[in-house]
Order: sequence, then structure tokens, then C-alpha cells
Amino acid sequence: MAELEATLPRAVSISLAEKRLRIASICVALFTVTFGLYWFIGPQETPYPHQVNQANNIIHGHLDWLPEYSKNFNTLERVMYDGQGFCFPPGDPEAATVVNPRFSVDCKIYMQHSLGPAFIVIPGVLVWGNDLNQTLVSVIFGAMTAPIVFLIAARFSKRLFNQLLLTALMMFGTVLWWVAANGGVWFFAHTTGTFFLFAAIYWAVARPNPPLAGAMLGAAFLCRPTLIATGLFFVIIFIPLWLKRPTEDGGRWGIDLMPVMGFAAGLAPFLALEGVLNYLLDRLLRGDEEDDAV
Repeated sequence: MAELEATLPRAVSISLAEKRLRIASICVALFTVTFGLYWFIGPQETPYPHQVNQANNIIHGHLDWLPEYSKNFNTLERVMYDGQGFCFPPGDPEAATVVNPRFSVDCKIYMQHSLGPAFIVIPGVLVWGNDLNQTLVSVIFGAMTAPIVFLIAARFSKRLFNQLLLTALMMFGTVLWWVAANGGVWFFAHTTGTFFLFAAIYWAVARPNPPLAGAMLGAAFLCRPTLIATGLFFVIIFIPLWLKRPTEDGGRWGIDLMPVMGFAAGLAPFLALEGVLNYLLDRLLRGDEEDDAV
């Protein structure tokens, strides 16, 4: 009997280890297949690597854009401002397309998209500079989404066929394939936002963890600000954690603040970072007006 009991933990641990190895192997395979299809069928480059450009300008101390730190500068959908209004830098040939253009030596150029994806590529830009392939990074994030979708699908079906089918439908039956393979400025933001949103769903559905779900939603928000609207989904999905039912706590309805505070704690740093960036940009844009007033 003692010998049998001694073998039970080992048998269970081997079973769990084998299960985890199987899941890990499937996740690696899904990443590899998705990456291969996205990359080798896709264009493998983009003329709009503007998050890489923005990262390079940030590294050199600029939230605005300078041509010397930017690749394919003229393909940018530019926001141009000098503290007084819309402007053109002197000699800008695009001014010919506007009636009565206003030129300003203080005119600065900004990217109109959120800065979250630019922060993601900063480590790569530190190593490779503007030669970092933004499309490659986009495809990697797209491929990393596949294992997360699979793990979420496993929460709803125990059949491997169903799990793989749902993953394939998401990765190859939606616009995500084309978007991730494109890698251009808007598409890269969409791809990274989708990755973090699915990561948030994983921490809400597969392994409920309010702080991590909040953090992933915050990261998605920095990539695509409109994704903050999905916050209502997480409020609903976490109802079993934060809502006290009459059968608990002496038969009274109530709210458990710990899951709510955990979710808010994960989300708050990203909202704060976005607020700081908006404040800095506002100060930069209004700086010339304040100097003139003084």
C-alpha cells in the first residue's frame, strides 16, 4: 500500500507534465504555422514603418518628427502645428495642394496615431535603428495571437478539433491575417491592439486574473485607444468575482472591491501614461503661444 501511495504523486506529475508539454507543443506549432503563412505569403515590408520612425525620434529626444530620424518621411499622414494653427514648414512642396497655405519656421510634424506600438519597437530600434523591419514585428505579434486564441478556445471546448478549428477561423478566416501581414502604420497598431486584447480575454476567461486582464487591456488601449470601449466586457465577465450574491455575506447583495481594485490597478498605469503623453504633446503644441503671451 505504501509503495502504491508513493507512486501516485509521480504518476500524477508525469500526467500533468505530459499534458503541459502537449499544450506547449501545440502552441509552438500554431505560432510557427501562423508566422510562416503570414510572413512568406505577405509583402514582408511596408512603405509606412512609422512606429519605427516614431520610436527612433523618441530615442533622439523628440515626440515630433525630424526627417533625419525617419524613413519614408513623405509617406506620413502628418499633423503639422506651430502653436497657432495648421502650418507648413518653409519649402514644403505639399503646400502647393492647399489654398493660401501658412508657412512657419516653428512648424513641427507629428504622427496622428497612438504611441503604444512605437514603445513596443523601441528595443529593436535601439539595436537596428530605422532598419528594423516593422512588418516582421507585426507578423510576430500576429503569430503570437494564435496560441492565445487556442488557449481561450480550450476553455469552451474539450475537443482538440474544435479548439484548432476556432483558432484557424480567427487566424485565417478574419482580416487579422491581412492586417498583420501588412505591417503598415495603422495595421501594425491594429495587430498589436488585437494581441493585447486577446491576452486580456485570456486572463478574464481562461485563467481569471483581474490585475493582468486590466494590464493587457491597458496595453491594448495604448495601441488602439478605441479598444477601451471593450472594458464593459470585462465588467460583465468578472461578475462572478466582484458580485456578492444573497447566499453570501449573510444573505445580502454586495460588491467585493478586491477584484475591482485589482482590475483598476492593472489598467491605471496605462491610462496615466496616455494622460502624461497627451499633456506633454499639449504643452509642446501650445508652447509657442505661451512664449508669445509672455
